[in-house]
Amino acid sequence: MQDLIRKITSPLYERIVSIISICSINKTNDETNTQTAQCEFFKDDPRENLERWQNYGITSVPPNGSEGICLFHGGERESGYIVATEDKDSRPTGLKIGEVCIYTIEKDHIYFKKENLIEIKTKTLDVQSENKITFATKDFFITSESNFKIETKNTTIKTSKFSVKNDAGELIEILSELFQILSISTTNTLMGAMLLNSAPEIIKLKAKLDTFK
Repeated sequence: MQDLIRKITSPLYERIVSIISICSINKTNDETNTQTAQCEFFKDDPRENLERWQNYGITSVPPNGSEGICLFHGGERESGYIVATEDKDSRPTGLKIGEVCIYTIEKDHIYFKKENLIEIKTKTLDVQSENKITFATKDFFITSESNFKIETKNTTIKTSKFSVKNDAGELIEILSELFQILSISTTNTLMGAMLLNSAPEIIKLKAKLDTFK
């Protein structure tokens, strides 16, 4: 009786255990609408052109040798669908509960940390926006170890205070001192030393400049 039951249920059992399998991804093709991969399930058991389904909005090409989970509809091993992949060598570890990290094998990452902190690490960051980029924040800092360059047709800066410094001093302060010197400078005339004709305008310009301090 047991042999009969085993004989009847054996095909169903084999299909059930064949629904899901772990595979090794040997090669990936990203030129098709749905990504496909060459996978190996057992030794000398490669499968070609298995579809790799991905969540909308995020796409990737897993490194060769990544592990994958493949589902076979109805347990039919002729066609399968890869629904998850992992490369253990490149995955960042040590994340805290609730944190998210998008990463690559080259150690680039976008790391959503706790306390509303987002960390971006890469060697070159290229941001392209067709119309406009807007930053709205309380404080904005840029630190560069070598050069900072802006190329634009028109530049408008609206601010209450403005400061440009180097090792020699602060630019607004230096310009203010220059205007102060010019405002009290004199020129020799037939009537003796007299202030420059433009002294009143220089004093007004200095007053405007000092508002940036």
